Amino acid sequence: MIDKNKNRQELLLEVQKLRKKVRELEHSTKKTEFEKHQQIQNAQKYKTLVESSLVGIAISDLDDNLTFVNRKFADMFGYNKDEMENMTLLDLSPHSEQDKLQKMSSRRKQGKTDVYETQFLAKNGNLVDVLINASPYRNPKGDIVATIGIVIDITERKQAQKKLRESEKQYRQIFENSPVGIFLITSRGQLQHANPEMTRIIGASSHEEAANIDRDKIVNFFEDKTRKDEFIKQLDEDGSLENFEFKAQRLDDKHIWLNINAKVRKRFPDGSFLIDGFAQDITERKQAQQELANEHRLLRTFIENIPDSVYVKDKKTRVTLANPADLDYRGADCEADVVGKTDFDFFPKETAEKYYADDKKVLDEGKRIINREEILILPNGEKRWLLTNKLPLKDEDDNITGLIGMGRDITKRKQAEEVLKKSEKKYRAIVETVQDALLICRNNEILFFNDSFIDLAGYDQNELFNLESNQLFLEDNHVCCLDQKNSDKEEALREEGLLKKADGSQINVDIEATLIEFQGQKARLLSLRDITEQKKLIEKLQKSGEKIDSFGDFIPVCSWCKKIRDDDKPSSPWIEPDRYIAERLPEIKFSHGICPDCVDEFYPHLKSDQIKDKDSKNEK
Repeated sequence: MIDKNKNRQELLLEVQKLRKKVRELEHSTKKTEFEKHQQIQNAQKYKTLVESSLVGIAISDLDDNLTFVNRKFADMFGYNKDEMENMTLLDLSPHSEQDKLQKMSSRRKQGKTDVYETQFLAKNGNLVDVLINASPYRNPKGDIVATIGIVIDITERKQAQKKLRESEKQYRQIFENSPVGIFLITSRGQLQHANPEMTRIIGASSHEEAANIDRDKIVNFFEDKTRKDEFIKQLDEDGSLENFEFKAQRLDDKHIWLNINAKVRKRFPDGSFLIDGFAQDITERKQAQQELANEHRLLRTFIENIPDSVYVKDKKTRVTLANPADLDYRGADCEADVVGKTDFDFFPKETAEKYYADDKKVLDEGKRIINREEILILPNGEKRWLLTNKLPLKDEDDNITGLIGMGRDITKRKQAEEVLKKSEKKYRAIVETVQDALLICRNNEILFFNDSFIDLAGYDQNELFNLESNQLFLEDNHVCCLDQKNSDKEEALREEGLLKKADGSQINVDIEATLIEFQGQKARLLSLRDITEQKKLIEKLQKSGEKIDSFGDFIPVCSWCKKIRDDDKPSSPWIEPDRYIAERLPEIKFSHGICPDCVDEFYPHLKSDQIKDKDSKNEK
């Protein structure tokens, strides 16, 4: 209600004030609506940011009930958002982690923020490693009403860390158990690290001793100081080196050989540098190489001085080694003149082609050529006989890499054999005409027999060569040992024995054994005569009661017709046994010989008067 007492001016002033308040109220109303709208837009932005976040975001009340989770949090454990609204943090926590989770929740009620790692259970039962940043949430009054947690899946990182630890453990085991020395040292000789094998190599008793080694001792580790300077210089210039060998003196003064691979890890302002390296004790290898070198020199000395030719060829039949004897055959002055060349460069085409064919059999098929006699035509046209051997050379995988050949000059032997062959041919012709059974043997091995022996024993040639001489005679006669006993005595040995024939029967034989030279070696020549009939005659006379043993002189009896020689009748000395006995005293003794008629019949190439002379000598 307008105060009537107020003047117009005052009324206008109040109206202006009222208008101003209305405008202010209108402005305030518009501002509040704008701010409300702005808040709604900001909330939408925050919600969008939260939902699209790459990390899990969750809000739980003071009883650990989940009141909000973003999509990432739900996906992280295999749930959807609706499923998680009715869950608690304890539902996600495995039993082993629940105590830890409850302690962290109690700290939130105290207004504290924590960052910690734990594990949550996914819907499929798998454990998920997570990193949580948990902060208390306050209402406008400042009261703590909830916990906001930012959750990151660190499963892959944990797995990577686990693998890294395992890898580190493996590398540590390799480092500690490596058969190769591993070291870290400065170029000035300060040993910073060494594994157990390197500790052993330098002669230290422990890692601690190795770590405290005096620098001068490390410097003196190189026995040859110039090699140490070369080692440092090459590393400084090239940054690395491989297979650097040197002789070292250990702390215990023992000398060893080392092979080192090293590289520069870091360089320092003063010009020195840090060296990573691997060292291997090659003392045994060096000793083996020395022994191999000695063996090689010994073998080479042997090859150079052996009278036989020795050569080596590769897979393409090119010469890779040749001793002086082989150089002579090839007409070369030195080994360099033949290395890399083939037989076609030295021998006639026909000869070289034959050698090439032999080489290919050895190289392609692995066949060996052993003790083969062959003719060699030298470049000057001279003919030689060689006893050749060729063997394949193989690598560690049994692959043929070449061949080794050896040739022995047997020219003189072949010439001697040719002379001997001619002599034996003449000798065989004489032997084959002799009517006596002849057998040549050496240490019970049958070497030769004539046709007369085949007729006497009844065996064929193959049967005889498959028998031993002691199988032909009864052992109790000891005749089978004639070729062994008194083997060094050249006089003839004579015995009677029983010969076992092919049909199983036995005959009495007179055996004369003589030491001869046969095929380049000593042997026994056995001359056999069948005295079976003579034995039977003597037995017959003994059974007839005649006292044959009382004769004063031995009476000669023909081994063939069994006639007895009567020296009282020069015109017709050989008469029948019955007639002779009837004309003589009751007591007589007999020997055996051969009459002229049998000589003419069985030995036409001999003269009967020669036989008489021989008989006369035998009687004397």
